[in-house]
Order: sequence, then structure tokens, then C-alpha cells
Amino acid sequence: MTAVIRSVAWMRRARSTDSPIPGRRDRRSGQALIESLLVLVVLVAAFCFFFDFTYGVVARTVMDYGAQKAARADAVGFNAFHRGKALRVGLIPVSGERYWPQVPFGMLRGHIVDYLASQTEDEANSILGYERWPSLRMTTHREGGLTETAVSMDFPILLPAQLGQIFGVVPVGAASGTRRLTSVWRLEDHASDYLAGGDDGSLWPEDEP
Repeated sequence: MTAVIRSVAWMRRARSTDSPIPGRRDRRSGQALIESLLVLVVLVAAFCFFFDFTYGVVARTVMDYGAQKAARADAVGFNAFHRGKALRVGLIPVSGERYWPQVPFGMLRGHIVDYLASQTEDEANSILGYERWPSLRMTTHREGGLTETAVSMDFPILLPAQLGQIFGVVPVGAASGTRRLTSVWRLEDHASDYLAGGDDGSLWPEDEP
């Protein structure tokens, strides 16, 4: 019995010796919370930077594809109106919200065919419309046996400007919340071999400076 009492007394002394200083646990909890918040801010910033960069790469790739379609249309003799339609359709994946028609994506193919077959700008605009198409610009230049098509369009900045300022990075166009991406594509100029004259190569020339 005496041995049992001594064992219990020894365990109590050990617990009192190992117990934390009053208030230390609270301080450790507060320190851990601050460290977790700092890590969270860094992770969120890294994700925003990565997501914004990745989106820019994808948008630029699709821009190159659209410019190639427009350059090919010019190389075979299509005018600015038909080149513009080919360009817009090529840029559909990065054109933002579809305003009309309000149909499921699986039914969109028929509307794209009708859009490409349209004969006037008003008819085309009534068939298909996307959020970023109004900011789209295209110019075409023929020289030295080549046709050069340059296209540009505004894209949203996914990296918050305030977050960028914290890390010393202010995205171009942060004030407007958009950035303009440009792509240039060159192809052999076949149209000049069998077509005389031609337009100035501008899409929506009334909007050009």
C-alpha cells in the first residue's frame, strides 16, 4: 500500500513539473495563427500569379490560332469582313461570355456555320455575339510576297492589382482591369497573284485611329 501511495505522489510531482507556464499555451496559439496567416497570404499570392500567367499563355496561344486563320483568309483573297469572321470564330475559346444565342454549347455549331455564311455585318452580329469581340482589332499588310496579320484583344487581369502592389508588381492596365494581348502571323501572299487591288486590310476601319 505504501508503494502505491509513493507512486501516485511521484506521478503528481512529475505532472506539476511538466505543466506549461500559465499563459504560454495562449502565446503559442497566437504565434501559430499569425504564422498560418502569413503562409496563407503567400500561397494565395503564388496561386494568383500562377493562374494569371497560365491564363495569359493560353490566351496568347489562342490569339496565335485566330491570327493564323485571319492570315490564311487574307492569303486566299477574302476581304476584311470575311477575315474578321474567321478571326472571331477562332477566338471563341477566349472571347468571354457568350451574349447570344442563349443555347447549349452542343447546339452552337449550327450558329457558327450560319455566322460564317452571313453576308453583312448586321446579319453576323445578330447571329453570334461574345463579350470581348468589341475590343478586337485586326490589321493586314501585304509586302514582299507575304501577308502579315496583326490582331489584338483586351483580356481581364486575374491578378488583383492590390495584391500585386504588395509584392511590388503592378500589372499593365491595372487601372482598367484589362490588358491588351497582340499576335502577329505571316503567310505567303497568294491572293495578289490573281486579285487586283484590295481593301486596306483593316477590320472595322472606322474604329481605327
